[in-house]
Amino acid sequence: YPKPDLHVRSNSRVALERVLSVMLGRPHQSQDLVRLSDTDEFKYIRTLMPIDAQEEDGIIYLSDPFIRNVVGPTQKLTQRSRLMCNSQLQLIAYASLLYQTQFGKKASSLEQLQARGCLGTAEAPLELRCPDGGEFTLHEDGIRGVCTHHGCLHSLLPCCEIPRQKITEEEAADYQMFVQDYNRFWTTFFDPIVIRVQQSKQRTRVETIVLPLISNSVYRGLASTLGGATEDLDTLPIASSNIFSVAARLDKEQLLSQFAIPRPKKSVVESVDEPADLARKQLERAVQNLQMLALAMHNFESANRHFPPKPLDRSSSKASGLSWRVDVLPYLENGVQLYNQFHHDEPWDSAHNRKLISQMPEQFFGTNAELNKEGKTQFLRPFHAKAAHYSKTRGTKFGEITDGTSNTIMAVVADEERAVIWTKPDDISIDMARPREGWNSGVSGTVLAAKMDGSVFELPSTATDDQVRALLTRNGGEFIEIVLPRMTANNMRPRNLLSRLEGYEELGLPEFLYDGIGSQVGIHVCDTDPLIDFNVARFLGMVGGSFDGRNPMMFSQTGMFALLAVSMNAPVYISVPLEDSEIADNFLERLDRFLVRMSREFSQSASPFFEIAQEVYTFADDGQTGNSVRAYAFRFGPLTWRFYWTRIGNGLYIASKPHLIGEVRNATKTRPSETDEVTRLSHGLIRVRPGNWKRVKSHYAVGWAESERRACSNNMGTLADVARAVYHDEHSDWSEVETRVLRTNHMQPFCPCNGKYSFDATNVEIHCSVHGSLESPKQPVGAIGSRLTELTSTLRDVFLELNFLEDGLHAIVTVERE
Repeated sequence: YPKPDLHVRSNSRVALERVLSVMLGRPHQSQDLVRLSDTDEFKYIRTLMPIDAQEEDGIIYLSDPFIRNVVGPTQKLTQRSRLMCNSQLQLIAYASLLYQTQFGKKASSLEQLQARGCLGTAEAPLELRCPDGGEFTLHEDGIRGVCTHHGCLHSLLPCCEIPRQKITEEEAADYQMFVQDYNRFWTTFFDPIVIRVQQSKQRTRVETIVLPLISNSVYRGLASTLGGATEDLDTLPIASSNIFSVAARLDKEQLLSQFAIPRPKKSVVESVDEPADLARKQLERAVQNLQMLALAMHNFESANRHFPPKPLDRSSSKASGLSWRVDVLPYLENGVQLYNQFHHDEPWDSAHNRKLISQMPEQFFGTNAELNKEGKTQFLRPFHAKAAHYSKTRGTKFGEITDGTSNTIMAVVADEERAVIWTKPDDISIDMARPREGWNSGVSGTVLAAKMDGSVFELPSTATDDQVRALLTRNGGEFIEIVLPRMTANNMRPRNLLSRLEGYEELGLPEFLYDGIGSQVGIHVCDTDPLIDFNVARFLGMVGGSFDGRNPMMFSQTGMFALLAVSMNAPVYISVPLEDSEIADNFLERLDRFLVRMSREFSQSASPFFEIAQEVYTFADDGQTGNSVRAYAFRFGPLTWRFYWTRIGNGLYIASKPHLIGEVRNATKTRPSETDEVTRLSHGLIRVRPGNWKRVKSHYAVGWAESERRACSNNMGTLADVARAVYHDEHSDWSEVETRVLRTNHMQPFCPCNGKYSFDATNVEIHCSVHGSLESPKQPVGAIGSRLTELTSTLRDVFLELNFLEDGLHAIVTVERE
């Protein structure tokens, strides 16, 4: 049934018939209408289902045609006109409020508003225009505007009753721009495609599949780092004061490979890594050479105002018989002398020029040593009528690349069969039906290429042909729906982290990382009195959101920074499960000697003003495990960071406070309740334990109370504007103020702490019985409980499980109550 404020042309039955017509996609039939009752709601909803919809286990699946109709261009453009008209009606509502404020009564017409200067002036009248040609009047209530086409403010006709039949070219262009902006917006966000909710008195469980739209760098980075088989991430003992945990199942093999950490020498799979190491070195050299060639091309363009080739005679169209690779020699290191040896008026295979083929510069070397000896190169330019290079006789100018130099390919690395003599004016012709044919895919399936802006990138194997075609065209106007990892000699592959660590093999670090520890890591925050208002969850989210998976060195730096930042405000510890405790113990013993030696060497270079030093020592535990606790302190002037680590059972723990080691040692069970015995297999897990919020809870409560006060204060300005017009004395009806705010500002203000609003006509300000006024705000702490504080007092556990699947992110949120 329609609400009282809804504007309908006849009665509720007619309105329901119109809704049915839209949802069914056909004219309604009498049997589609049924009488509503408390027991027949599901039967009623089923009669509204589209013809091709399905129902299973009480879940209704709407058809694709129905969804396409809702989000299609007709609906969107109709909604656009409706919103534009709504803004005009909103302007009328504000003008009527201004009139009533100034003259103490309501206006009777738009003409009266204009005559009194509330809706423009006689010299500069404000033009009101409906996109669909509707005419505006003032509603009889003296508050709202009315459009003859769209209806009354707050009671606009639905889009299904007033669909757009014709649009202008400008509107069509705006819609195309909207589609492009929408696609670009979702490149870094997620979109839930299904949600399932299970509710009971003790538990709320929300499950969803989240689809990463287009090319989501954050999702790709997390999925590649946290991929692999799922595991139970909540098995190790937990400190009794733990309030917040973040655990992840890392793809350890891939991460160690990206960090270029070699396998231990005794490993039988060492020989398997040798081809990968060789391929990595070849790729590094190819990236460096391609970067130098792209720079040479740009230097050539700066001197000649176009890219190669270079004509012999600027006044004619006759081109050189040599390759563009010869043209750019003067712009390569030590290339001028070789360039001067060529006979530029002869073809590449003349008797003289053929002698220079064997002198191919290293900048043209590819990944095949035999081809390099033969003077053949794999660095080719893609040729096509729509590509950046389309003429053998004249070079392309920057002005012709209207798609943008960062969206257009300059050169690619071809496969070995397509390699050409480097002096021969030959490249790779592109077949747009198979745009990547002939490109070198390498070991990983990715393609190395350079863009017209001079940057080198790696085209992933998952890129579609449409995306490759868009990158090849110089003026196609396509939207590039892909994020291209930029490659440089420095960041394309991380350096070996152990290369500058003397004696790392003796330390046994590779064996410890590959065989000693497991694939999980957890960061845990414990209860304390915070020094500053530091939001741990938000900070860790910012760290994770900035991770794209392409630079593991940056990932390690941000992770260390996160640990240091959190440890300054609360006790934290890291937990890592072990696969081989003996390997871990041997590594820790060798690490003790290594850190002592390193601390002595480091302390010798201390600053005379702010001493920089390290301290390493051990102390015995209570004798229950027989394992010593190691301590490391980094001192910078008066500031000192301390960390403690030891092995307890099958776990390695690194803590910022020594008492956390004792709490973990005393923990006998991972889960304190029977409901926690459920095994949760996931790639990522976030767990909040409100039951352990003791010292920190009062600090959280202050923050929540401040948020509620700010929300209440945001209401006061709007209420004061309306109250000036309709509230005159204590006998005035306050409900009229709230009604006017709802109709004029589309909001119904209320105090989150159940405070009551009143208007002080003398000082023209709003007072809240709980939070005071804008001029004299009050912050209730402890006296009046926050709603969020009351809610958290009933919580026992909160879980967030994340699984990075091939089709998207599977997320499960479970909230358990006392």
